Amino acid sequence: MANILVVDDSLIMRKNLKVILTEHGHTVIGEATNGLQAYKEYERLHPDLVTMDITMPVMDGIKAVEKIMKSFPEAKIIMVSGLDQKKMVFEALKNGAKHYIMKPITPDKILYVLNLVLNSNNLEDSSINLSDTNDDALNNMWLEIKESKDEIVDLNKSLEEKIEERTELLEETNRKLKETVEELKMTQDKLLLSEKSAALTQMIAGISHEINTPVGICITAMSNIAEKNSEIKQSYNSGKIRKSEFDRYLNLVDETTNLVLLNLNKASDLIRSLKQVAVDQSSEIKRSFVMRNYIEDVLLSLKPELKKHKHTIAVNCDSNIKICSYPGAFSQIITNLVMNTLIHGYDNINKDDEVKINFNVTKGVDSLLFEYSDEGKGIAKEYQDKIFDAFFTTKRGSGGTGLGLNIVYNIITQTLNGTIKCESEPGLGTAFIINIPFEENEYNS
Repeated sequence: MANILVVDDSLIMRKNLKVILTEHGHTVIGEATNGLQAYKEYERLHPDLVTMDITMPVMDGIKAVEKIMKSFPEAKIIMVSGLDQKKMVFEALKNGAKHYIMKPITPDKILYVLNLVLNSNNLEDSSINLSDTNDDALNNMWLEIKESKDEIVDLNKSLEEKIEERTELLEETNRKLKETVEELKMTQDKLLLSEKSAALTQMIAGISHEINTPVGICITAMSNIAEKNSEIKQSYNSGKIRKSEFDRYLNLVDETTNLVLLNLNKASDLIRSLKQVAVDQSSEIKRSFVMRNYIEDVLLSLKPELKKHKHTIAVNCDSNIKICSYPGAFSQIITNLVMNTLIHGYDNINKDDEVKINFNVTKGVDSLLFEYSDEGKGIAKEYQDKIFDAFFTTKRGSGGTGLGLNIVYNIITQTLNGTIKCESEPGLGTAFIINIPFEENEYNS
């Protein structure tokens, strides 16, 4: 077994050679990264054999062979070269190198040449005879180069074919992925629209039910008046009408008139609220509106849901804050936030417990700060980063779609170009802080 000096400026090549050589019982006693360093290491270590790269910095392999052989004629040097270094190989062999190995390196190649050089008693027997008139050694070398080159050409061709196949496969996969993403986006858009439509339908149904109450009271009151009117008319025609009877009739008319007017005003307010909110939610028309009044209109439209719970709602907003924006966007924001509070914040509420909601709206220099908070059960820490994700819900199977807060997020960030963040502490409630930028001419107070 031999002590070997490995010379190559490539760390990977030195490691590969070291692994192959040590696995087969040889010892790598030194390494060098250039020809000058190789000479110094040879002088210091006197190895049995040297593997020498050709192209290296400071001093290349050809000059290193010449320098080593001049000082140490007994040195056994094997050149390690690439296919494009034929002339350099010849130069190194002329300078005294004993043999060569062509890249790519394989254990069989290395061991064959190494054993050939090490086991020869006569140094000349292991060397390639460059003066051979038949040029057998050179012919063998060219044959090996050609075979190696053909192998590489075939390998490159095979790799090109595989790359082409993989490229086609990747392109097809990317095309299918794009189609899938488009389908998912279309489906999400449809679901968002469906969610908005469902919310609007639910609101209309609730308001319709609410309108039935004051209208029903009006019908009952007027029916009673009609009946009393018929009775008083008969008494009058028969000449039997009494002053006390007529006084009672007049009092009844006054009471009924007040009752009818009160309930007609309620119905009118509900209809006006429904009409404005419904139009706003179904369109994206920009208009001016007073923020406080609009919040109250939307809350009025949510009365059918709110009346199911004992509740207190505080709207802290200057009545002079007027903005030019998309009221439908604010309607959807308020509606979804309130419904989120009722469905999630107070889902296990006792009938004696009170739902508490706060609106705080303030005007900044160039933005509107809209804060919404409740005093419900809050949001678990592990859910707080997911609440704005589409289809995320803790009420799957119980009516939750996971789109309410996603709609709010998209409206604020896309339609209104604003920001929203959530602050929540389990057991203490939840707050949504919304900041909406405005140009100077888009609001006034």
